[in-house]
Amino acid sequence: MDKKKILGLLGIGSGIALLNLIIGCLFLKFFWSGIANRLFPKLIASGQIDPTMSFLDALFIGMILFCIIRALSGRIVTMDKKGKIKQVRLDKEIEKDIENKD
Repeated sequence: MDKKKILGLLGIGSGIALLNLIIGCLFLKFFWSGIANRLFPKLIASGQIDPTMSFLDALFIGMILFCIIRALSGRIVTMDKKGKIKQVRLDKEIEKDIENKD
């Protein structure tokens, strides 16, 4: 496969992943006040929780949620039938998919 095509696909994939992260962080930032008011009304009334959130806080929470969801989906660390733990590398999966499409 052509190296330019691979780099282009990696660039497009990275761009889409970054766009998804930004959109998710914006959703967290703008909907946090409604979520916090429904989950913690007494804590907000007493001033223990601030119903506003900065973009950096939303980015941090978004990254933590991504890691937790990714780990729980079994795509970071897996175990085979013999009990051997192995890490899953997505770059190998992507290379196999690209080779199979040729």
